[in-house]
Amino acid sequence: MSNPPFIVLPDTNTWIESHLFTTPIAAAATYYLARVGGRILLPEVVETELRAVARRHAKISAAAAASAVRDVERFTAHAEVDMPTAEQVESALTHRLIELEPHLLRVEIDLAAVRAALERVVLELAPNSDKREQFRDSLVWESARRAATASEVAFITADGDFWEKGQESNKRPKSHIYEDIRSLAPRLKIYAGIDDLLVTLKQSISEPDHEEVAEDLVSVLHATIEGELNEMGLSLRGTSRHKIAAFPTAASERIAISFEFTADASEVLDGGAVIPISATVRGSCFLDMARGAYTDIALAEIEVDATTTSTPRVVIFRDNRRISWSAG
Repeated sequence: MSNPPFIVLPDTNTWIESHLFTTPIAAAATYYLARVGGRILLPEVVETELRAVARRHAKISAAAAASAVRDVERFTAHAEVDMPTAEQVESALTHRLIELEPHLLRVEIDLAAVRAALERVVLELAPNSDKREQFRDSLVWESARRAATASEVAFITADGDFWEKGQESNKRPKSHIYEDIRSLAPRLKIYAGIDDLLVTLKQSISEPDHEEVAEDLVSVLHATIEGELNEMGLSLRGTSRHKIAAFPTAASERIAISFEFTADASEVLDGGAVIPISATVRGSCFLDMARGAYTDIALAEIEVDATTTSTPRVVIFRDNRRISWSAG
């Protein structure tokens, strides 16, 4: 098989966050790859980690469900929840990878890549540091570097071990990662998300009306955002700076939408003073152009701007459920 002209290499977390490439933005990326003859690179280390994470999540979810059932049984004679087993979850993962097979390019682990990854660990080259050894991430990065000798490669990761600390909107790769990218320019690039890649590839389309889409999504999400901000001790006053990107998918009437806007909020201090605060809201959805219906609307993140408050706060969502909350 000849080398594909374009390769996307998602890290393990990108696979998980994109629901194994079924989310709206991932669907748009798969459509793009199909049109240009590209492939999704799946290194053995990523597939192995995906399977391990699937089994672990299944076991954690089953334990949580069992605990919830026991709580309910305090009030009822019997309660039952049918949870998939770890084997069933892994089987579903296998089935999804079979569906994606026409788009995949699998790469087995080889000794040379292992040695190169180990060298990065020993020399404390990113994604490693003097405090963190990231052998698996180093092995994935080596897969990207090697693929870039023959194809254009887009490596996708939001992992902070690859990026300098800074504003979300101005991510810069760490110096060692940047040096690798420069040495293989222009064939190797790194992106924090699939939507960033699609925008760079100029896959964003002008239709539908972005302002109208923004108004619709703000209306749908208003109560959820207001509730989350209230949990942070903030009051929602309105929204501004709406940023919409629309991407074509394999279904001609279904558009993938990524959205970002600013939630203008306020916080009341102990002394009664009210200070304005801004928070960035990010997410994605599908838009059925024929029916004018939004589906699969999913919040990804609400991030309170560190420059407008002494206590930055971030809420991370998965499937519109809060999975992480942090306050600096």
